[in-house]
Amino acid sequence: MTNLTPSSITNLLAPALALAGSYSLSSGLIGLLLTNPRRALEKRILEENVDGWNAIYFTNHKETNMFVLILQIVVLFLTLFLWTWGAGYLI
Repeated sequence: MTNLTPSSITNLLAPALALAGSYSLSSGLIGLLLTNPRRALEKRILEENVDGWNAIYFTNHKETNMFVLILQIVVLFLTLFLWTWGAGYLI
């Protein structure tokens, strides 16, 4: 019987561990003119691959919280339609 240490347990569980993250995009006129969603997603996936993770699934992330949606609209008006944070992707 082998002794189980925290590092050996981590090594046993390493294949089962997964990284789930979100990546937000800019919205408004700045986001429309300067953000390419495909390139931004590819760049984020490549960054995670360099760190040793492999992206196997991604999906659009849309905000369903009414308060956050209203806050985004207020920020968009306050910045004269130039910028607000937008939806992004879950990787």
